[in-house]
Amino acid sequence: MLAKSETKPRMISHQFAMLFCTGIGVLGFALAYQAPRNLDATFLWTCLTLVLALNLTVIATKWLEGREANWLSPDALFTLSYTIVNFAYVFFWLSKSLERHTHIWNFKRAHCPETVCTATAMALACLATFLAGYYAIPTRLSPSRLFDAIDARTREKLCLLADWMLRIGFGGFLAFVAIIGPSVVFGSYKGTNVYGFIPNVFYLAGMVTLTSGLVLAIALRKRYNHRKGTFRSLLDILLVTISLIAMSIHGDRGTIVFILGGGIIAFNEYRSKIRVKHALLLCILAIIALGLIRARRFEGRTKNLGILSQAHSSFVNFGSSSVCNYLAVQHSPDRHGYYYGIMQFKALVGIVPFGRRLAGITDSVENSSSTLFTYLVYGHGSRTGTGTTMFADFYLNFGFPGTAVIFFIAGAFSQGIRNRSLASNSLRLHVSYVVFCSFLLIVPRYDFTSGFIRYYIYSMLYITLVSFYLKAPLLLSRFRIREQSRVVHIEN
Repeated sequence: MLAKSETKPRMISHQFAMLFCTGIGVLGFALAYQAPRNLDATFLWTCLTLVLALNLTVIATKWLEGREANWLSPDALFTLSYTIVNFAYVFFWLSKSLERHTHIWNFKRAHCPETVCTATAMALACLATFLAGYYAIPTRLSPSRLFDAIDARTREKLCLLADWMLRIGFGGFLAFVAIIGPSVVFGSYKGTNVYGFIPNVFYLAGMVTLTSGLVLAIALRKRYNHRKGTFRSLLDILLVTISLIAMSIHGDRGTIVFILGGGIIAFNEYRSKIRVKHALLLCILAIIALGLIRARRFEGRTKNLGILSQAHSSFVNFGSSSVCNYLAVQHSPDRHGYYYGIMQFKALVGIVPFGRRLAGITDSVENSSSTLFTYLVYGHGSRTGTGTTMFADFYLNFGFPGTAVIFFIAGAFSQGIRNRSLASNSLRLHVSYVVFCSFLLIVPRYDFTSGFIRYYIYSMLYITLVSFYLKAPLLLSRFRIREQSRVVHIEN
């Protein structure tokens, strides 16, 4: 554990980071309200410079943490993903590296160049408030002692739990394919939500239990040195591999990032800290892999591109989601007004089977931000979609100040769940922390409420159900470690 003399300057660096991010947030607010109504390159470069400053702030805080630095912590993961989604396209446009003549703010029915500067400044301010909220909470740097000592019986139960989660996860995805038919892994990607409630139950069960099982399997390897390694059998390795290949063919990149991200974060937390150069290498490989998956979805348009060109295309594709920000600022409040949480309410009602029908919610383009943006860009009857972003979804419902407040709360919550898991001896909290970090990798390109339910709440629900079924209360109990005997006791 770190000495107080070593911890104090690092805590001070986090306090300075909070003040610096708060200052950039205030500057972002000022820029947003003074933004020009045309595409002003100088203004956009100013915003991108401030975004770079925020990224460098995150790097500086990690560097000052020294050996205890965690380069896959919530602040680093969210900042990286959010920067790519919300600012990459503007950067490529400013650097004149885009070959297309029609840009996303003038694509199809979308004509919103007048809001690009405003939305970019607002997105900058929200990133700053997220980081300010994260650094406002004191950071726990010392790792948890959950796996320091445990008896053989508990070890076997944990290994059994990991095995069953891996197999149930594969079974859920297999059931999803069986219900929909083999066409689900061929052809263009339409999204999983279009298939109905029952198939999605199996899909979500497969996704979250596979991820949780992967997290447990990786976490158990170093501490217990199990004789059969990370996975108990070759079958488990095949199940994970087949699931990921099928999802790659299907084109659901978010699910792949969620599952693999959970595994990598678990490796970083419980086996060996990933160094900066390795983290950068993983990011580059991930971008190339996601570009290849995108090439599979749009084979006719990308088959003549090289690997690097496909990686660049993948960056541009992720960055093109920022059109949702421009459309949101254009749509509300001038054309429609704010929705004041109606979209979030409909997402919450959707948790309950047939909840929307019981609540009298009918099909409408305004049921969610993603359906609204799809209508604004493509009109009715589109076979594809625009998706949404975390910023655009909250902005439509709560406006700019409300969105900034929510981002601040989200940052504080991210730090809080990290501290609580590191200080706790609850397996459920540890798995929930890794799952939440993996969720932060994909949430900038999703609406937060649906994504939080889909990836985080459902993960905790399925983990609880599996642990009860296996009569393993380990995920629901807290452990008390005695330093002298190094024996773990389970509280009733």
